[in-house]
Amino acid sequence: MEVQYSFYYVDKVPIDAVLERATSRWYQTGDAYEDNDPREQLALRPAALQLHGLTRHDVDPALFEQHKQRAIAKFGKWQDRTGYGMGDDWYIARDAQGRLRSFINCDAHQKPDGLLWDGQQYRLTDAKTTASCDHHFIDRKRSYHIHSSYARVHLAQWQAIEAAFHQLLDATQLD
Repeated sequence: MEVQYSFYYVDKVPIDAVLERATSRWYQTGDAYEDNDPREQLALRPAALQLHGLTRHDVDPALFEQHKQRAIAKFGKWQDRTGYGMGDDWYIARDAQGRLRSFINCDAHQKPDGLLWDGQQYRLTDAKTTASCDHHFIDRKRSYHIHSSYARVHLAQWQAIEAAFHQLLDATQLD
């Protein structure tokens, strides 16, 4: 399994604010089109289903239609740049206190995976691209924001992906 990681030390905002900001429109521009895009705000995405210990939050179709109408009013047309309409799939995990623990943004579930993973090797499918996920989580103890990216076929291993990074940090920490 191939996973790419990057991590960032957070010291200017509370560490718990990092994921809240990633899933919300925490600043307002005064532009109704920009400020009310239901594809970019967890608060506008109702919980849809449970999968692999995560909750998928889908865009509300009525709010999406309102957003499309704002785009038409502002730009004279609606242009779907993704080909999948209502945007990417958002998956959320919360800790026992209800705080965001993990935020995973994957290509829309309508897009084919593009490859198969048998536990040993990848096999390409007939799809032209590979569906991927961007996975954000935090290390409260060290005040790190961690970003990982991987093929969507590994979404079920999201907890192992987090654990592997925490183990790496523990093994390389200097006293």
